[in-house]
Amino acid sequence: SRSAKALLPKAGRVVPDGETSTSRPPWGKNLVGTAVKVHAVGAWLRAEIVDVETDYSGARGICIQYTDYPSADEEFHDYESEDIMYLPQSQTPKSDIPQPQDDADLARED
Repeated sequence: SRSAKALLPKAGRVVPDGETSTSRPPWGKNLVGTAVKVHAVGAWLRAEIVDVETDYSGARGICIQYTDYPSADEEFHDYESEDIMYLPQSQTPKSDIPQPQDDADLARED
């Protein structure tokens, strides 16, 4: 039926559910450590943001590390890519990936 077709996802995409989100958290260094799902080779793989960058032209990118494949190389993706789903903060585990400390964290350690 016509209404059933409206519920079908586009090829290679999933319909967002309670675990995924099509909205993006605000841009900034606070994205480091955020859990995401990355669309790769027809599947959605769990990953974590390990760095963020803005290039000279103002383009914003995130660097991810696949959670289940720690030996895989880190990858850069566009912050607004349709191939990235940002998971809710409650779904973001405490990372085993070393995170850079900012100056405020270093000052508190003294």
